[in-house]
Amino acid sequence: MDSGILKLFRQLQNKSYLKPNKKLFIFLFFLTLSTCFWFLNVLTNSFVSTINYPVKYKNFPEDKVVVNNLPNELELEIKASGFMLVRYYLSTSIPPILFDINSFYEKHAVISSTTNVYILTKLAKDKIQSQLQYKIEILDINPDTIFAQFATVISKKIPVKPNLNISFEKQYMINGNITVTPDSIEVSGPSSILDTLLFVETPKLEFEELNKTIKRTAFLQEIPELKFVKSRVVVEVPVDKFTETSLNIPISILNIPENVNLKMFPDEIKATFMVPMTKFSEIKAQHFTFNVDFNETDSLNVHKLRVYAGNIPESIHKLNYQPSFIDYIVEK
Repeated sequence: MDSGILKLFRQLQNKSYLKPNKKLFIFLFFLTLSTCFWFLNVLTNSFVSTINYPVKYKNFPEDKVVVNNLPNELELEIKASGFMLVRYYLSTSIPPILFDINSFYEKHAVISSTTNVYILTKLAKDKIQSQLQYKIEILDINPDTIFAQFATVISKKIPVKPNLNISFEKQYMINGNITVTPDSIEVSGPSSILDTLLFVETPKLEFEELNKTIKRTAFLQEIPELKFVKSRVVVEVPVDKFTETSLNIPISILNIPENVNLKMFPDEIKATFMVPMTKFSEIKAQHFTFNVDFNETDSLNVHKLRVYAGNIPESIHKLNYQPSFIDYIVEK
């Protein structure tokens, strides 16, 4: 075994054993060279191929809006040399074909009604050809027709609705109404959309652990095919610290006939509620009304009447009152 290893080592030391085969190298060189010439020769030939080409649209009629989806690319059947096709496919930036809607509307559009326009793409062949950066011949364009459905643009004032998610620190709550400025905006677009649009909305606004009044500028949620005169509004959330208090309030009687006396047991309720600290001293019993309806004495077999809340100050929250039913005696 050792003698075999020594024999192999001596062969590796022999320089003639490691000499390259010149005939093989020459053969591979000319094979590669001929392949390159063949490939270059092929690229000079013309080929027919199909490509997808981007499309953009501009200059829409001022009083119209498109209500259907226009194709964002065209399928072109083209004829070009191999060099041009390779150059096209290797291109990283392909300028889109621009369609001037107004020019087609005025010159080439076939108008089937006041709102529908058919653009024959073959009429734009020369325009497309001029925009191609390569020496490429266009044989066919698909689709052969672009259908554009237009609607007349109208304007309408639409209310703005804030989309809010609010949480408060302990004892803090909303004091008053959340306001949006402006509270409505001018919106323009197809009547088919505007006639059913009740409001425009802001994206969801998150307000966490509020302990003071806050204002926030918010963008409006975009709606396809509609344009807003203003894109932003100011949302204000009035916040105040609240405290719990209670008042004893007399019960009033509704619909009581003359010469009839209704005795109630009890004749007042205890109202418990949350009130803003800034208005604590302003809230009095006379700002509330709680009522029973005498007409219910005939319809009920039990000698109890339900107590209904009447006028309640807007600034209070979490109103609770007891009792909700009272006993009574009718005296004539």
